[in-house]
Amino acid sequence: YWWNLGYLEVRFRIPNAEYHKLASVFNPILFDAEEWVKLAKDAGFPTLANMIMVGKMIKEAGIVSHDGLTDALKKVVSAKRIELLDVNLKAIEIGYNY
Repeated sequence: YWWNLGYLEVRFRIPNAEYHKLASVFNPILFDAEEWVKLAKDAGFPTLANMIMVGKMIKEAGIVSHDGLTDALKKVVSAKRIELLDVNLKAIEIGYNY
C-alpha cells in the first residue's frame, strides 16, 4: 500500500519535500484495508475508502491542512463532475475525524 502515496503526491500536488514527510508517517504494517472499507461502507461511501484514508493521513502527517486539501480538490474536480466534490469532502472529513 505504500505505492498509493505516490498517487497522493501527484493527485494533490504535494511538494516533494512535504510528500516525503507523509511517506515517513505511513506504516503499511499498521494499515488495515478492511477497516477503511468497512468505515466507507458504513458511511454510505463504499467506493471512497481511499478518500477516507487521505483524511486520516493529512491529519496524522500534518503536512497539508484540511483547508488546503479542500482547495486542491476544488481545483481538480471538473465542473462536469461537481457532484463528486461534496462526497469526496465528506469522506475526507470522516477520515480526518477518525
